[in-house]
This record gives sequence, structure tokens and C-alpha cells, in this order.
Amino acid sequence: MKKVRVALIGAGYIGRLHAEALRACDGVEIKVVCDRKEDVAKKFAREYKIPEACNVAMALGERLDIDAVVLGVPNKYHAPYATWFLQRGKDVFIEKPMAISAAEGRDIMAASRKSGRLVMVGHMWRFDVETQHIRDVVQSGRIGRIVKTRGYGIH
Repeated sequence: MKKVRVALIGAGYIGRLHAEALRACDGVEIKVVCDRKEDVAKKFAREYKIPEACNVAMALGERLDIDAVVLGVPNKYHAPYATWFLQRGKDVFIEKPMAISAAEGRDIMAASRKSGRLVMVGHMWRFDVETQHIRDVVQSGRIGRIVKTRGYGIH
């Protein structure tokens, strides 16, 4: 099975969470970490044993050895980066929120459809063991029935 080769963009708090998650996946290889502060990217790369670090994200768009990008950047950059990478044939994972406006969200989806590449909007807690347990308990009916009303409520 071919590994998905990933560029991790952003070496801050969220980047660390994604690096840990990606390292736990057998089918994933983190090829490069990028941060606007090159010294931060290099330190991050050493810590997570990532072979390459850089400080110019857009330089990664044309690389044939990268299949996907994980965006761990401030929200205002989600749409510009996602759209740009999709247009260059990369799959994109964006931590929530997808964009800072509905128009930007539509731009991302249009770029995804046109390129045929995937976009995933994540929420790191969605995959936590605790969150999965709560979902399972709710779905089992053990805490009652959740019904849709004019407001919200558990009955």
C-alpha cells in the first residue's frame, strides 16, 4: 500500500497534535513541516523526526512527493491556503473552522470539485476516546432520547 505523503503546515500547538496523530497512522509519511519561522520548523522537524523543514508553504505546492497538506495555520489563512493547494492537486485537511466566511467556504468547495481533490474539515476532539464514548452512550439511548424541538432538549 502506497503511503500518503503529507506536508504539515504550521508548527504550533495544533501542528503538534496533528503530528502526533499522523505519526500514529501506518499509511502516512510526514515529508516536511513548514512554519513561517524557519527555526521553529527546524526544531519541530527534529523533535518529530520529520526529514525536512521550511518556511515557505507555497513552495510545497508543485512538489510531486507531497500528496496532501494538513493546515495548522490561523483561521484567516485556511481558505487561501486550502484553495491554493487544491488547485495544485493536493488533498487538504483543515482544522475547524473551514473558513472565516461562507463565501470562502464556497471557494474551497469549488476548488475541491474542480481539482477532484479531497477536503476534510477536522475537529480534533471528534476523534478522542472520550468524545467517541459520549457519542456511543447517546446513540445507545442509555441517557434518554434526544428530540428536536423549537429549542433543544433531552427527554
